Amino acid sequence: MPDTGEALGNTAAGRSLGWARPRYMSACFGLLDKQLVVKAHGRGGALRRAPVADGSDVSVDDATGTATIRPPVAETELYDPILATLQNEWAEDRGFRALAIEETAHQGRRPTGGQWTRADLVGVGM
Repeated sequence: MPDTGEALGNTAAGRSLGWARPRYMSACFGLLDKQLVVKAHGRGGALRRAPVADGSDVSVDDATGTATIRPPVAETELYDPILATLQNEWAEDRGFRALAIEETAHQGRRPTGGQWTRADLVGVGM
């Protein structure tokens, strides 16, 4: 994405990356979901970088020329509210008599069989 605020057409971007349309559109939807880009006008659709309100949300690596935009909320800050919701409203709405829910994300580097093999939150209910 140009850092000048200009829009980049989906067709041109996909072609320059050498990606098939499904892969490119999947990446676009991911960027849109994370609010890192916004839709712009263009014949095949276009995107532009989302405006950043505060410069402290962006860090730039001068050596590589890449920018990292930090999300507004860290994922781990959402665990407690999600656990409370699951334990209270969600469990009650689904008729669970007993429900045990635990946060399992912070267990260090224990071998688990791969990078994505352990859930961050686990629930067991009756």
